[in-house]
Amino acid sequence: MYIPIRDLLAPGADFGDRADYCYIGVFESQSGVDDLWEIGSKFFRRYYVVYDASVYQERDQDFLLLGIAPKNPAIDLLKP
Repeated sequence: MYIPIRDLLAPGADFGDRADYCYIGVFESQSGVDDLWEIGSKFFRRYYVVYDASVYQERDQDFLLLGIAPKNPAIDLLKP
């Protein structure tokens, strides 16, 4: 899946840095788990993310499924 870099950039001021700096919102996790990365909230504002544990719970597999898709700006799922 192609994700434009603008969807991951955050202004430096969000991290207590200079306003003319920017950061890519993907960071190595500080949890101590190897090969674990964290994605910033800017990504989640532009994409639907679905976590599915059914293969782990129902089929006894040792993984989870993750679905990612760009949000449709014409649809607001939070409106009643």
